[in-house]
Amino acid sequence: MTVSRTSAIDGRVYTRQEDGTVAVHDPATGKSGRFRGNGRWIDGEIRDADPHMIDFVALLKG
Repeated sequence: MTVSRTSAIDGRVYTRQEDGTVAVHDPATGKSGRFRGNGRWIDGEIRDADPHMIDFVALLKG
């Protein structure tokens, strides 16, 4: 089960994926990226995101 949170700071949606990675989607631009739980970029157009949000969402249980 995926869980997500929207950042009050940057408005991006951070979603924990089934494999434990975190997808970051920016509704304002339509761009997205995927990160490991430690904040390291994997792929996508968004190459940097809030490391605290990534860590928080990565630890959420669905």
